[in-house]
Amino acid sequence: MLRAGSFFVVDDMIVGGGTMLRAAKACREHGARAVHTLAAHGLFSPAAGELFSGDVIDTVTVTDSAAPFDNQWPGMDDRLTVLSVAGLFAETIRRLHEGGSISDLLEFSRAAGG
Repeated sequence: MLRAGSFFVVDDMIVGGGTMLRAAKACREHGARAVHTLAAHGLFSPAAGELFSGDVIDTVTVTDSAAPFDNQWPGMDDRLTVLSVAGLFAETIRRLHEGGSISDLLEFSRAAGG
């Protein structure tokens, strides 16, 4: 069995969380001591509560690209991180309006670790 520290599971969105849970369980079965999940869009249907319970997933990180969610589950405050994309969207709109380069913006984001 592979002994590893942290595993990171990345997907485009989380709705019910089933895909993330299956991936996290597979990581644990292969020796992961911690599993962190990341997604661009946190849509979170009522079924997503399972992401924040138990000990399969340590953290859930999403952006605020989707409408705010009202669901609250036990453990959510301790495990969920929401990152803002407002600045990136605003700069993209500004560049489009002024004829600037979106490619340069994306290169800057990569160089800055974003």
